[in-house]
Amino acid sequence: MKTRNTRTSTINARVPTFDEICEMAGFGDLKQDNRSGQNPIKRMAIWHYMHGEGVRLTDIARQSNRSHATVWSGIRRFKDYLGYGDKVSLALRDKINEVVSENG
Repeated sequence: MKTRNTRTSTINARVPTFDEICEMAGFGDLKQDNRSGQNPIKRMAIWHYMHGEGVRLTDIARQSNRSHATVWSGIRRFKDYLGYGDKVSLALRDKINEVVSENG
């Protein structure tokens, strides 16, 4: 019988899901294959937040209908944007942190 690591289960239980974060932040449905406008950077910001909270790449990928390689690439790219001081990325990071902390 395959058992799940309890540490991972505990972390995932207290972190909102991809859909919940999208809904709380008012981003709409980001699971669709749509690269127009701000959709990709919003996805990357959510992935960055979830990964920072300890959610595994495979769990993030499963929740957002992407591969773990796509998620990992997006997280690294978003970290680079933050490192450069990109204003859009900083604003999205702050918005997600604020919305998640308000809602629990």
